[in-house]
Amino acid sequence: MQNSLAGNKNFVLLVGGQVASLMATLILRYSFALYLLEMTQSEVLFASIIAIAYIPSVVLTPTSGVFSDWFNKKYLMVIYDVCSGLLGFIGIYMVLQGQMDVLSVTVILLLYSVISGMYTPLVSSSIPLLVEEEQIVKANSVNTLATTFGNLFSPLIVGIIYGFFGLEFILSIVTCIFFIAAFFECFIVMDKPEEHKKTWKQFFIDFKSGLEFLKNENLVLVIAIVSLLVNLIIMPLYTIGIPYITKEVLHFTDIQFGISEASIILGLIVGAVLANSFEKHSLRKFIIAALFLAGISVAGKGLTIFSAGYIEQTIYVLLLLCGVLLGIGAIFGILNVNLNAVIQKMTPRHLLGRVNSVVIALVTAVIPLGQFLIGFMFEQFAAYTVVMIYAGILMMISLLFFLYFKWKPMSG
Repeated sequence: MQNSLAGNKNFVLLVGGQVASLMATLILRYSFALYLLEMTQSEVLFASIIAIAYIPSVVLTPTSGVFSDWFNKKYLMVIYDVCSGLLGFIGIYMVLQGQMDVLSVTVILLLYSVISGMYTPLVSSSIPLLVEEEQIVKANSVNTLATTFGNLFSPLIVGIIYGFFGLEFILSIVTCIFFIAAFFECFIVMDKPEEHKKTWKQFFIDFKSGLEFLKNENLVLVIAIVSLLVNLIIMPLYTIGIPYITKEVLHFTDIQFGISEASIILGLIVGAVLANSFEKHSLRKFIIAALFLAGISVAGKGLTIFSAGYIEQTIYVLLLLCGVLLGIGAIFGILNVNLNAVIQKMTPRHLLGRVNSVVIALVTAVIPLGQFLIGFMFEQFAAYTVVMIYAGILMMISLLFFLYFKWKPMSG
């Protein structure tokens, strides 16, 4: 292993391959979403297909961790990227033949979701195998920064390219990206996993062992619960809350809406950069403080909405909201990096894949529930009230963790 992450060829290849695969997958999803909307002219059918396409990823992610621990992670990444590239070839052929109908798009999206569900735990569980223990937090910061940029630029790329060149051109580009990513991943040097029986009976035994570790390792379970709660409460405030509040409540222009979205992404980047500074802090104090500060930041968002009726200049409302969103994003980024690092440090190497995959699946599965709940709340109450309720919930959770840690002290 290298002393510097920049000099660690294996880590650079891992993150580079992941970002390439992530961007290619997101570009495909956004492109197919636009293609579906144009084809069907039905928002309901469009939303239903996109939602259905996420199901395999959520279902397969917990079990994919066992395969991640059984086989060499490098070879799995190469196989998944090659499969994604071959699927891209099939898509290009169908577009050229004029056979790309609603059913075809749905099947392709489902297959990409299957691959994504299998791929998801690989990178997170590979980081501790490629870097020194004292570099894990920094490595997670770099990985988070890279994936954040991928999430940021993917929709921008689709918005520019799709209108000019169409689906066929985009499929050609991402197919090349998948194969290039697979090629470079071949050069990653990674230790081989331990040899043992690979039967269906052993599969369920190994899957159960991951769940048992999560259940018995109290600190890892607490971190998983914190991650779940953050995604249940904070993520919907971003994915549903920001578009609704900026467009329907504050009546921002498209440019002002874009600036608001960019603020929270900038906050995530700032959080990822600062995450290494919080590594040596007490974990229990860190969790309590982060959740409480998140509650204060969300309350600030609520006060901004409330004060909008008394501020004549929209620019001041925009600046206030951007400041609050920057803070929320930074807190979320710091939490994400440090909690992932603690799980990676505490999990035995032979269990990394299955433990990471279960945590990722739980965290991902609650996001739709959180989106449904906040959508229901916005229909029942004023936006200001909903945001303040969520702020109060975050502060209450912080208090509950304070009482829990006081009752059951933990190391770290």
